[in-house]
Amino acid sequence: MSKYFIDHSKLIVHRTAFITDGCNHHKILHKQLEESNSDEQVLQLISHDDYQQCPQCFEYFSLEKGKHDFVRY
Repeated sequence: MSKYFIDHSKLIVHRTAFITDGCNHHKILHKQLEESNSDEQVLQLISHDDYQQCPQCFEYFSLEKGKHDFVRY
């Protein structure tokens, strides 16, 4: 399973391990969905390309821009 689902239509990154029904991930069109395991790609999208972290999936996690993985608050 991929570490992230990237919704290119809504510019939202989901963390697959913590995805819930509240994320509405089932409404993402297949052609707009990218699966990724790359922390670097996600950092790039969030830092420079106006993508947002899904508030449901990332509720307990914070992206530290100086590191390449997610850490607990």
